[in-house]
Amino acid sequence: MSTVEHARRVVAEHLLSAGDEIESVREGSDGVLVESHEWRWRMTPAPVSTSDWKLYDVELDLFTDPPMAPYGFAVDTDGRVLRLDDRPGLSEFFRLVGMSLAARDIASLLTRYHGGPAHLLDDVAELDRVVGPGAAAGIDGLTAPVTETKGSLAFCTWRVDADDTIAIDRWDVHLPEWEKRTLANRLPWRPVD
Repeated sequence: MSTVEHARRVVAEHLLSAGDEIESVREGSDGVLVESHEWRWRMTPAPVSTSDWKLYDVELDLFTDPPMAPYGFAVDTDGRVLRLDDRPGLSEFFRLVGMSLAARDIASLLTRYHGGPAHLLDDVAELDRVVGPGAAAGIDGLTAPVTETKGSLAFCTWRVDADDTIAIDRWDVHLPEWEKRTLANRLPWRPVD
């Protein structure tokens, strides 16, 4: 199947509202655009790839602030589709792919589709830039970058909440499952120029 065929199938089977129909599907330099009577979706390759699966981001083609998290889909060489922004779908993907993915790719997929939108914390100094120097020192359980021990991962993400404050989440991953918990919230945000 081509990317255009994947886009048509993903939208038709997973995103169309009842009674809505696809009007057109066309490939351009910025992805595949799928138009229906009600909506327009743009499908682009996800930032993670495997040899047996094609991973895609699908976003509504409209502006929102903050941006909406993309829908995520994985399509294998046999045409099987798993929805990555759905916990059972991503768990199944992790069960099938396992630790063949790099630890950072696993963290990226979780952050992208279940972080709401969030930023993977690569360095504690990054928090100094967004919440101020020393703010990270008082947060128990903070880890950066992604740490891996015996098939388990731990990493942290940060996000800007609706009230323009920062929240820090820790993810503990034991494939195919994961747990996310908030370590700190309502930290004052210092937007970076």
